[in-house]
Amino acid sequence: MYHYFAGCWDGSWGTFKTCVDCQEFRNEVEVDLHYDERPFLGHLYEDIYEYRDCKPILRKYVDICDKRGVKVNPEMRKMIR
Repeated sequence: MYHYFAGCWDGSWGTFKTCVDCQEFRNEVEVDLHYDERPFLGHLYEDIYEYRDCKPILRKYVDICDKRGVKVNPEMRKMIR
């Protein structure tokens, strides 16, 4: 199960699929990191990677990736140890 988004952003059309786990995580990231706007679709990894001091957020992201079978950058794994 996933959320499907389609639209036109800055003059370019795009479509995105976000699994339920990542959608819930996106909602948490928005609140925890005090975003003025939601993290951009397709950029969640880059958005949380900027917050290297937020180990709980990084750890949860890695856990979701592991659960879903998504490859995680080894450098990110090192950051959560």
